[in-house]
Amino acid sequence: MPTPHGDDRVEAGPDGTLALLSATSKGWTPRREATPTNVEHPGTAVVWEGEHWEVLEAEPAGERVLYRLAPWDERHAIRVRELYDAGTEARRRERRASEEASRRFRALVVAAAPVTGLLPGPVLARWEEEHGVPAQRLTILSTVLPFFIGGTTLVYFLAAAFGGPGLPAGLVPLIWFFPESIFRFGTAMSRSKPVGSVAGVALWYLWRGVARR
Repeated sequence: MPTPHGDDRVEAGPDGTLALLSATSKGWTPRREATPTNVEHPGTAVVWEGEHWEVLEAEPAGERVLYRLAPWDERHAIRVRELYDAGTEARRRERRASEEASRRFRALVVAAAPVTGLLPGPVLARWEEEHGVPAQRLTILSTVLPFFIGGTTLVYFLAAAFGGPGLPAGLVPLIWFFPESIFRFGTAMSRSKPVGSVAGVALWYLWRGVARR
C-alpha cells in the first residue's frame, strides 16, 4: 500500500480501492458518471509513487476530506493529472499557511478600516493584490469620521466668524479634513482606486522611517 504524506491517512478497501483521508481539500475532482445527456468523465488522475489512481469520490468526512481512489482505467484519457508526493504536499501546506496568514491580515485591516483606509493609495493597492484587501472600500469607510470632524470644525469656524462661540486656533487645521474627505470619496467612487489621507500618508512614511532605523 502506498505511503501517505503529512497528516493524511490511508486505508485499503476490499475491492482494490484506497480511502485517503486528507486534512484539507486538495482540489481533486471525482468521477462524473454517465447520464442520458453527458458522457462519463473520469476523475483527477493522481500520480502516487509512480502509479496512476483515479479519484472516484471526494466528500467531507468531519473536519477532513475523504478521497476514494481506484487504479486508473486505461480506457480513459488523462485530462487532469496531479502529483501526490512529499514535495507537492509540502508546497500545498505552505500555500495553505500563506492563504491563512493573508486571511488574518485582511480581517485585521478591514476591522481597522477607519485608520487603515487613511494609508497611501499604493500601499492599499499592493495589499489588495497580495492579500485581497478591499482597497476602494477601505478608502470610502475611512472618509466618514474625517468628514464629520472637518465638517463640524468648519461649522464652528463659520459660526465664530459671525459672532458665535469662539473656535480654539489649534482646531482650525482640522477643517482640511472636510474637503479632503469629499475628494477622497469622489475619487474612490469614480475611479475605483484607493486614495490616502495627507495625515495617513505622513504617519505611514514616518513609521517606515523609524522602522528602517
